[in-house]
Order: sequence, then C-alpha cells, then structure tokens
Amino acid sequence: MVRLRNVICFLMVAQWTILTLAAQETGSVGAAVEANAIQTAPLLPLELLTRAPQNLEEIRLLEQHVQRLLDKIRPATVALSGGSGVVVSKEGHVLTCAHVNQRPGRTITVTFPDGKRVKAITLGNNHGIDAGMAKILEPGDYPFVNIGSSADAQLGQWCLAVGYPVSFQRGQQPAVRLGRVTHNKERMIVTDCLIMGGDSGGPLFDLFGNVIGINSRVNNSLDTNIHVPVDAFRENWERFVASQDWSDQNPRTYMGITRDNDFEQVRIAQVKVGSPAERAGMQIGDTITAFDEQSIANFEDLLKNMNRHKPKDTVKLSVQRGSETFQITVELADWPQG
Repeated sequence: MVRLRNVICFLMVAQWTILTLAAQETGSVGAAVEANAIQTAPLLPLELLTRAPQNLEEIRLLEQHVQRLLDKIRPATVALSGGSGVVVSKEGHVLTCAHVNQRPGRTITVTFPDGKRVKAITLGNNHGIDAGMAKILEPGDYPFVNIGSSADAQLGQWCLAVGYPVSFQRGQQPAVRLGRVTHNKERMIVTDCLIMGGDSGGPLFDLFGNVIGINSRVNNSLDTNIHVPVDAFRENWERFVASQDWSDQNPRTYMGITRDNDFEQVRIAQVKVGSPAERAGMQIGDTITAFDEQSIANFEDLLKNMNRHKPKDTVKLSVQRGSETFQITVELADWPQG
C-alpha cells in the first residue's frame, strides 16, 4: 500500500507540474481576487489536505480543487524585477523576499500574468530571514490574496509554490508546483515543492488559497526548498511599510554586507554605502572563506565570529574573488541607528 501511495503521489505531482506549466488562463488585473479562502467541501474531503490520494477518484477530486484554486491565486502572483511576488492588498502591497528587494526605495516593475506592467517601490526588508515588501505606486484596485498563518502549517500538508522561474514573458502564466510541507520551523518553512531561479519572492499557498510562505532559496537537495514564514510579515507589518531595513540576526558589530541567499557560503549580495566593508574594498560577488584565519562555511559561522568582537576591533578576512584569494582588513563598527 505504501508503494502504491508513493506511485500515485509521484504521478499526481508530475501531472500537475505539466498541467500548470502549460495552462494559459488569463486573469484580469482590474478584477479583484476574492479575499475569502476557497471552500474545500464538498469537493475535497478535509483529510486529503494532509495525506496522499488512495485511488483515482481522490486524485480527480484534488485535481478539480487545485484547478479551481488556480483561478483565484494566479492573478495576484506577479513577476518583479529580479524575481517574483504576490499582491496581498487591493492597494497593491506586494510580499517578496529581501534578496529580490535588495534595499528600500528602489523603483521596480511589477508584471501581472496578463502582461500588464506597473511601477512599484521597494519598502522594508528583514535580511535575517529574507523577507521583503514592495508597494505598487499607480492607483488601482488590484487583485490580491489572503495572508494565512504559517504557524498552523502541518507536516505533510499539501501546498502550492507559485512563481516565474528563470525568465518571464508577457502573457505567460506563473508556474505552479504541488508538494508537501516537510518541516515547519520558527524561521522557515521547508517543502518539496521544486523552486528555482526566478521563483524567489513568489508565494507558497495552502489549499485554502492563503499565503503561508514566500519562496526564498533551495538547499543542497532539490527536495529541500526553503520559504519565509508569512507570520514574519504579519508580526512586523509596520516595520515593512515604514521601509525599515534590518536583520533579526544582527551580531553585536556591523560590517555592512548582505548575504546572497542562493549560496550556502558567505557570498556577498550587497555592500552598504559608507560601511566598513565598503571602506575595506569588499565587492558584490566576493565570498568570505575565513575570519581571523578560522575557516567559515556559512553566514552563521560569520555571525558567531563577529559576536566575539566589539566595535572598532580590526579583523582579517580571507576573501575569494573569482579565481583569486586574498586577505582584507576590516575595522568593525557599531550598528547604524534606524
């Protein structure tokens, strides 16, 4: 029976990957998406939310349910400059990830599934968990979806990761990947919904049509896909709207770099203007491999080392830039106010 369930699950995921990549339904930007969650009964038995279908009839029920759901969630799933996002208010608030936003105050383009393009501005970012927000600048009644609860996501629960992988063309519908929640931690949701470059910032939905996460990155395994819990947006909504740029993993000292979340190593995505890192000559794309001659494998290692120091301490970093490896001396600073 276990083997049969695995086969059914595999066939269903393959079927939905093909179906959703090929489908070309067009959503209207002018028509608001219903804010209420889609009802599962009577089409879908509630127990199917967290278990594999056991027969052909249950597969068809799940298929019908997801197809109805796509009509509601696709119009609000947008492409951004450098990634994806999802509109969560009729005024045009867009949830995405911090490494797509980069920093507050950037003017970006938001492209809807029907090809319509509007301008938006990036708002706040929590770089510690890779959460970001933007706001559409042009007045309008935009399609939007509900913000759900990531804390309520159950292990084994079916979910849908939506986004615009690799490149986006006008009139192209966002790709949808069906999968299940494999871990639900305080700082991340992990699923086996396959995401890739371009999907960053796109929404993770439960089968009620509520956003429960935001696509962030892939780990070493293709079935380990990491999403920002949507509760992080709900709990810090005012900070995002106020365009605050922060990290809840701040060490005691400040260097002024933002990590590239697409890499496990400490690869730099941004060097802050006027920061110790900029003064030391660090550049976007550099990878820090050692801190005071101690090897570091990831950003957490860097934070641990920085927490052993105080502002005005001088540290030596081993940096890889292309094929060249060299040392840079950095004088750490206090964290900037605000």
